[in-house]
Amino acid sequence: MSAPLLPHSLYRIELCSGEQRRWRYRGEDAQGNRWWRDEESGQEFNEASLMYAWQVLGPAPDDLPASIHRLLAEQMDAALILADKEGVIRLWNAAATALFGFPAATAIGASLDLIIPEHLRAAHWRGFHQAMARGAVQHPGKPRLTRALQGDGQKRYVSMSFSVIRDDAGQTIGSLALAWAADKPAGA
Repeated sequence: MSAPLLPHSLYRIELCSGEQRRWRYRGEDAQGNRWWRDEESGQEFNEASLMYAWQVLGPAPDDLPASIHRLLAEQMDAALILADKEGVIRLWNAAATALFGFPAATAIGASLDLIIPEHLRAAHWRGFHQAMARGAVQHPGKPRLTRALQGDGQKRYVSMSFSVIRDDAGQTIGSLALAWAADKPAGA
């Protein structure tokens, strides 16, 4: 590639084995060493440390801003709630504030009990702990209609979809819920 490399940009790389990777160019240090970050492994290195041949194929076509994950969470229409393995809320977006009525400052660090009506807590925690132990939810991809507590103490119907979240090593680290307002079911 003859065009100059742009710091913080993402490039397609071909290794001598033919494998293609996505590396982010970090720039040059004071000694003129060019530094890269492998987007898959997260490893940072300079070109002089590489023991194999490789070439830059060009800019990665899907070069998204480094902040894309934060932007998605903040701007999505669905309420997004990320809880750790103990059921402590770690991420709460603006849509969750709008749906449940609790500001992020109240929700983050609180137990999921914040939004679970007392009469549903035993069943919720039984299912939550089973999913954490199993590494999967019982009904993947199927939104569930349930009741939730709001900041004003009222209960409302919500449709929620759940997923178990794993780290890069495949270890369960928590649960993700997406939620939307739902109508009261007929006959309820």
